[in-house]
Amino acid sequence: MRAYVLCGGFGTRLRSVTDTQKALVPVHGEPFLARVLRQLARAGISEAVLCAHYRAEQVAEQLAALAHDAGLRLTATDMEIAVVEEIPGVTVARPGRTTAPAATLYEMVRNLPEGAKIELDHPGGDAPLALRAGRFATSLMVLPVEDFPSMTDGKLPHRFTLPAGVLRDLIDRTRFAISTEETRYYLNGIYLHAGEVDGAPVLRAVATDGHRLARVEEPLPEGAKGMPGVIVPRKTVGELQRLIETSDAEIGVDGTDLSIGQPEADRLLAGSSQLRASVRRDETGTVLRSLDLTADGLRRAAE
Repeated sequence: MRAYVLCGGFGTRLRSVTDTQKALVPVHGEPFLARVLRQLARAGISEAVLCAHYRAEQVAEQLAALAHDAGLRLTATDMEIAVVEEIPGVTVARPGRTTAPAATLYEMVRNLPEGAKIELDHPGGDAPLALRAGRFATSLMVLPVEDFPSMTDGKLPHRFTLPAGVLRDLIDRTRFAISTEETRYYLNGIYLHAGEVDGAPVLRAVATDGHRLARVEEPLPEGAKGMPGVIVPRKTVGELQRLIETSDAEIGVDGTDLSIGQPEADRLLAGSSQLRASVRRDETGTVLRSLDLTADGLRRAAE
């Protein structure tokens, strides 16, 4: 599908602010035209015709710079998790999009010599994707880009950040209670939501398999107020734990206005217990280990 973009205006109303060509005025650090083209690509537009007249050479120079600096974006998904990786410093001779068999592409690149320069070329349509590196050359069959499922388009209304250590703690202290029973899908993850403790806002993580329940709270990060409750699936929890295992970076979290599984999770948390006890961790651990050994011995005797 082709789109026509009108970008030849004189920009007379902007003269008091800037002398930059109207379509190239920066918005949040990037030219307005670049934002338009990116939105067109996300909408499935494969070709854009720029109708430029005034300072057309500036538009052409800017597009060349954008193509050179754009890098390569790789997206993969199994319909549960979507991963997007951007590789900067890639020379883009002809911008475009295509698909590729991930496992085959990975094995081919992995077996190339260290430091080999890789060239990917796809003319468009149903043509195969050409991969060249030195004297090595091959072609990979592709599927239509329109058939690739998109799970990452658009901006989500809720966004906040928290240290990797905090997210790691939330996961480590709750994941053991995640249910593995597929029929109770609303228990197959960690229920993450905003709550209150003694009037103070908190970010609460809860997991349960119906027999045990783990609940951990951390101060509510800025920007998380009003976020709906969501269940982070068990598979996503495992990937997150692997990615942030040794990281100290700030982790960005985006959320939608859609509450997933919240009614069932809230039902399990309804009410409160009148029983509360404070115990020493080391002594309790010793007692529990002794009980576990005794129970294991009784089980073997029964068998």
